Amino acid sequence: MANLKTLKALATGDQVSAAKELFDYTKAYCSSREFKDLYGKKRQEVKPNVPEVTPEEREAALAQIAEMEETWTPEVLEMLPPEGRAGALQSLEDLRARANGEMTEAQKKQWEELIPENPNTGIKNGLKDFLDKTGDIDFHATTKLNPSNNQQVFVNPAYEQKDGQWKACYRAGKELTDAARSSAQQWYAELN
Repeated sequence: MANLKTLKALATGDQVSAAKELFDYTKAYCSSREFKDLYGKKRQEVKPNVPEVTPEEREAALAQIAEMEETWTPEVLEMLPPEGRAGALQSLEDLRARANGEMTEAQKKQWEELIPENPNTGIKNGLKDFLDKTGDIDFHATTKLNPSNNQQVFVNPAYEQKDGQWKACYRAGKELTDAARSSAQQWYAELN
C-alpha cells in the first residue's frame, strides 16, 4: 500500500501520523478526475485486441454459424450433458462475437477481472487483498541470519513463504501496520 521503508525511516513518533496522511492523500487522489482519467486510459490499453474481420471472414463465420444452428437444434442440445450443452452454446456465441468484430464473453470477463470498469472495484479488491494478507502477522516471529546470502530469514518456514507485503508489514512493526490496516478497513467499509 504505502512505501513502508520510507515510513519506517521517519522518527518513531511520526510513523503513524505519516501513514495516515499518506493514506488520506491516496484516498483523495483516487477520487480525483486525474486518477479516473488515467485509470480509464490504462483500462483501454489492456483491452483485448479484437482483430478486424474482413467481409470474406464475416461471411464464412456467418455460414458456419448457420451450419452450427442447423446441427444444434433444441432437441440435439437437450440430449447433451449440461456441460456439453453449455460448451456448444458458448462456441456459437464466441463465433458470433468474432463475426461481428467484438470481444468474446471470456475476453470480456478476463478484462473486467484485470481492470474493472469501476475503479472503486479495483481499489476495493486491493484493500481486501491487503487486509487478507496482513491479518495474521506474528510480530514476535523470530528471524535468523542466512549465511549463504547474509539476509535475515524467518525461523518458521511458513513465514518465509509469505509474500512481500506481509514481510514488509512485519518489518514496519505492529503500530504502523495496525494504523495502515485501520485506514484500509475504514476505506473498504466506505466502498461497500
